[in-house]
Amino acid sequence: MKQLFCLGLMLFASLSLPARDRVYGPQGRLSVKVTLPKGFDPRTDHCPMVILMHGIFSSKDFIPMPSIAKGLVREGIASVRFDFDGHGRSQGRMQDMTVEKEIADALAIWKYVRALPYVTDIGLLGHSQGGVIASMVAGRLAAGKDGRPTGVCALLGGDETWQRVPAHHPDA
Repeated sequence: MKQLFCLGLMLFASLSLPARDRVYGPQGRLSVKVTLPKGFDPRTDHCPMVILMHGIFSSKDFIPMPSIAKGLVREGIASVRFDFDGHGRSQGRMQDMTVEKEIADALAIWKYVRALPYVTDIGLLGHSQGGVIASMVAGRLAAGKDGRPTGVCALLGGDETWQRVPAHHPDA
């Protein structure tokens, strides 16, 4: 009975989210957290936003992501952090995660952020594996027509992935 109640509560919570705040990756819905500057009114104000990408086996809610979001908001910069498919509260299975699926997740978040009327500029910031994905996404965006990030930051981004999957690098 307790499991049924929890399942019902989770279903109700997911249905109560506004449709505009639902973002989907290859494995299902992504868990998203938007942090806006104090006193910010999205109906009238404008600001830059940074997309924050966590490392492998991590979550949008684990260090350093919440701390980075707090630091950005103090400077008047909004952020959106999310759990990659199969991580944290996002749908999917971690064992089905691939670099391509993480890139697809990040591009889905990019499209979501671009549609927000109050966002003036978009930056990408990733930690560890998230830094690798942020760099790859920046390359994909530079080669496409969906805009370019204002800046890219890879914190402790690994370089081995580039050697393992060179086909994902736009200059390969």
